[in-house]
Parts: sequence; structure tokens; C-alpha cells
Amino acid sequence: MREIHPIVWTHDDEVEDQRLVICFPYFEREAPLRWDGQTDHAEPDTRLSNTVSYEWNHGMGEIISALITPVLTIEFVHELDRTVSHRCRS
Repeated sequence: MREIHPIVWTHDDEVEDQRLVICFPYFEREAPLRWDGQTDHAEPDTRLSNTVSYEWNHGMGEIISALITPVLTIEFVHELDRTVSHRCRS
């Protein structure tokens, strides 16, 4: 499994001067965040006709705890110092 650390989803990607600005919640809230955009992160040139999405952020504890079951044993958790995209909200 590969998961992008949830702190990434808290960053403001609209900041132009490379400052690290946190503007979205790290922990899950009852109400989702609402996004409206015509682009798709997997296919940037594709224009979506259904543009509104609702999302919840989940902290690392929530993610790992959700995976722990009597059937699944977590033997190792490793964090990398990089991600697949430098601008995840783009």
C-alpha cells in the first residue's frame, strides 16, 4: 500500500512564494471539505462534467488503525521523504 501522508492535504497550494501554509484540517471532521474543479488529478488534460467532490482527511493513526484486523498483520511502516507529486492539489 502506498499512502500520501495526510499532512500534504493540509497545505495551501495557491501560495506563490514557496511558504508552507496550513489552511485545511489534518484530522477528520464531521463535515467534508467541498471542492469544485474541472480537472482530474490522474488525467490533467481531461475536463470533468461532474465537478463537485466532497472529501475527508484522515490522520495516520486513523489510516493505520483501519487496516489492523484479525486477518491483516502490519509488520512495518516506513515513511519516505518524498512523494509522487510535488503539488498534490494541482
